[in-house]
Amino acid sequence: MNMLKSLIIALAMYSKLPVPNIDWDEKNMRYAMCFFPVVGVIIGALVFGAGQLILRYTECGKLFFAAVMTMIPVAVTGGIHLDGFADTIDAVSSYKDREKKLEILKDPHTGAFAVIGLCAYFLITAALWSEVNLKTLSLAVWMYPISRALSGLSVVSFRSAKSSGLLRTFKRGRIGRGRGSSYLYGLCLWQQEQSIFFVFRVQ
Repeated sequence: MNMLKSLIIALAMYSKLPVPNIDWDEKNMRYAMCFFPVVGVIIGALVFGAGQLILRYTECGKLFFAAVMTMIPVAVTGGIHLDGFADTIDAVSSYKDREKKLEILKDPHTGAFAVIGLCAYFLITAALWSEVNLKTLSLAVWMYPISRALSGLSVVSFRSAKSSGLLRTFKRGRIGRGRGSSYLYGLCLWQQEQSIFFVFRVQ
């Protein structure tokens, strides 16, 4: 039951998909990062379906196709990954000390470097999608579960910048719990292994 609640929390936090309301306590959040790649699988499935429809059954140009492919992840996640990306760009581009960068990360205002970073992100993403066709579509969609598996793995592998906050709550779920930590590592690594195997098999 706790695993199901962790799945619901992962979907609630990292997507805009409708899910039941449950308590966000440490017990329910313990394995939430295990299910982070599930969001990537959902995005990948939607991108694959939309791509197949556009490329097979319409005469739309590459720009329209690239724009739709670029915006589907934003629609599914609500842009939460882009919010973190923008904050990080602002912090890194400040060239300040560690404490100042942490303050910038908490600042709700969007800086100029964040805007520049987001523009570059969308431009590069759309440009990459404009090069995708029916043959490479099934390969391209795997970047979503792979990236989220790597993100989940980084949460349990890298040291937290702060001793409090949501990320620390996720990490507390596995610190001092050897079996839980092993499950989390194992699921992330399995997700990467399966994704990479599929990529090479298609090639």
